[in-house]
Amino acid sequence: MSAFFTALVLVFLAELGDKTQLIVLSHGSGRKALPTLFGLLVTIAILMGLAVTVGGVIHTIIPPTIGPLSRDQILGIIAGAIFLVFAVITWRDIGEEDDDADTPPVSLFAFLTMFFVAELIDKSSLSAATLATSGHPVWIWAGATVGEFGAVLLSYVAGNALRRLISAKQMHQLGAFAFLVVGVAMITTALWQQS
Repeated sequence: MSAFFTALVLVFLAELGDKTQLIVLSHGSGRKALPTLFGLLVTIAILMGLAVTVGGVIHTIIPPTIGPLSRDQILGIIAGAIFLVFAVITWRDIGEEDDDADTPPVSLFAFLTMFFVAELIDKSSLSAATLATSGHPVWIWAGATVGEFGAVLLSYVAGNALRRLISAKQMHQLGAFAFLVVGVAMITTALWQQS
């Protein structure tokens, strides 16, 4: 169950201030809530299912031990390093967001397709894939789906108010800090783990 909450929190934080929130703000608001939110939930569930599957495959192709390190230690170090890279990328991208929300409205299908493509190789999908290398895939998928949907719901319902209270820069800083802390913790835990 801790895999669920870890995935939920990390994916939620990874999504705060992300470009897909701007897509939801600019193309999701003003739409009927039920079809829009249901479409987003299904899209997110599919995305996270793909991400967790990729992470699970990675877990099965790495041998049980490589030199003095166990597979779990190696995956923990790799996952921690990936989170450190996310921290650097997130921090570097602060201030580079395009805040222009004056794009023309599109159909619900086009909006969901745009969301899917933007999210396909995003930090939250990569986070779910990384977590799936060492956690229970179903719990990771469920937590990542709920975390992503929570962030999207926040954008849909209160995005404009949130942007007045917390700047995109502050949301990115929070996400970068979370990735840094998790990355260091994962590497430290992996190195101190008994083989």
